[in-house]
Amino acid sequence: MQVDNAIIMAAGAASRFAPISYEKPKALIEVRGEVLIERQIRQLREAGIEEIVIVTGYKAEQFEYLKEKFGVILVHNPEFLNRNNNGSIFAAREYLKNSYICSSDNYFLQDPFECEVEDSYYSCVYAEGSTEEWCVTEKDGWIQDVKVGGTDSWIMLGHVFWSNEFSQKFLSILEEEYEKPETVDKLWETNLHRAYAGTSFKDSKVSGRFYF
Repeated sequence: MQVDNAIIMAAGAASRFAPISYEKPKALIEVRGEVLIERQIRQLREAGIEEIVIVTGYKAEQFEYLKEKFGVILVHNPEFLNRNNNGSIFAAREYLKNSYICSSDNYFLQDPFECEVEDSYYSCVYAEGSTEEWCVTEKDGWIQDVKVGGTDSWIMLGHVFWSNEFSQKFLSILEEEYEKPETVDKLWETNLHRAYAGTSFKDSKVSGRFYF
């Protein structure tokens, strides 16, 4: 399927990066001579992804120059201080189609993006030893289940791709869960997992391959 766009989540205050983040969001930190989010925008464009949506929040004004420099779309998340990244997905919901969902602080040595994608997926890497990251159970390359914490496991790390079918199903979940107090501080992955607790992701028909 043809990729329609990419949504880069850049709203967070990055408190773990303090005191650097007191001056600028972590997406605008320079690494190896390149601004993190600019590098990712270039990689998306080199892969043929023209529409790029950046969800801002903390120090949103510092991202304004990207509209002129790269022609991106800026969407403000007004709830960035009191919600986790499910608030950024909600703010950009009108743009969700066949979409990459990206973190603004990712640094890829090689361009991982492409303009045509086979199916929804979540990027993973293999981690030896104990971890408190999201761990994936897979079979033949398909995500069967995820849980927080594990040992010698594939862990979710990097961008995801959502088909339009996945996007619309997830939005229906998010809209149903969004106003519940217990979802405020949760990642979007947690909302998905809550909705399908006790079932396999494959059976839920919102599953996807994982990419490594």
